[in-house]
Amino acid sequence: MNKKFYIRVAIIAVSVLSIFNSNHSYAQSVLYYWSFNSGDSSVHTPDITNDTTGGSAYYDYYCAYTDYITGAAVNLQPGYAAGNCIRFRNPSDSVVFHMPTSHYKNIMFSYAEQKTTNGSVTNSVFISTDGVNFLPSSVADAADSSVYTVDSQDVTTGDTLQFQLKTFNFTGYAAASNCANFAIAIVFSDDTAVTGNDRFDNVTLSGTMIPTGVTNINAANETVNVFPNPAANNINIGFGTVADRTVIVYDILGQKVMESAANTKVVTLNIASLVNGTYVITTRNNESGEVRNSLFEKN
Repeated sequence: MNKKFYIRVAIIAVSVLSIFNSNHSYAQSVLYYWSFNSGDSSVHTPDITNDTTGGSAYYDYYCAYTDYITGAAVNLQPGYAAGNCIRFRNPSDSVVFHMPTSHYKNIMFSYAEQKTTNGSVTNSVFISTDGVNFLPSSVADAADSSVYTVDSQDVTTGDTLQFQLKTFNFTGYAAASNCANFAIAIVFSDDTAVTGNDRFDNVTLSGTMIPTGVTNINAANETVNVFPNPAANNINIGFGTVADRTVIVYDILGQKVMESAANTKVVTLNIASLVNGTYVITTRNNESGEVRNSLFEKN
């Protein structure tokens, strides 16, 4: 398992329907839950499985090895005790959770995490709808950065190695719903030491069941064309119709670098000041709520 996980990016078609209004609260059901209490490194499947795909959820890790230590009560699910947590041992690259969301919507992902002194200080979260190609999670959850710092000391008590809760809300991201190949990767951006570890516990994916008879939950009708691609100075985003839209450009780590209104069939962005690399363009139709994500290369 000590191989390297390479983040790959792809154009992902996304639509946001009115039933995914992120201003609403939802009664969440647990689809998958990993307590890690068994302490068995050969078991990668969750303790709780409520999906409709025959229990196909699992995790993969890319690090030196894993072991277990006393876990946390943070994000603990009913009926489970704070037993073990899993440790991804240095040097660590990433852990990937494959979690089908078939027949579920309003997806949320959460977990408890802590690190030792030599564990990864900075982690990045990526999301995939095909299980292979990944985009920064902030494309789907604009309220939470895809890059975060892992604390090794609790800021309230001063105690060391307190677990912190990380939550990502994908209720406004239709592509995460009813998705047979949904996956989340947590990348340990700076975990290259030969000692230390990053610890995870009570990993939970939740959602609400799609009512019987609801179909076409991930339909995407918005036409978006990005050209030229690659581009050096200016890039055009073309649409099939005129509408009130917002265009946001993210770098590959999910940091917003540009935002513009778009009220015509073609909008031109000056990207000369951006550093060379891959960027994600998110376009939101403010009239229909539909969102599309596209990629371009700055050179």
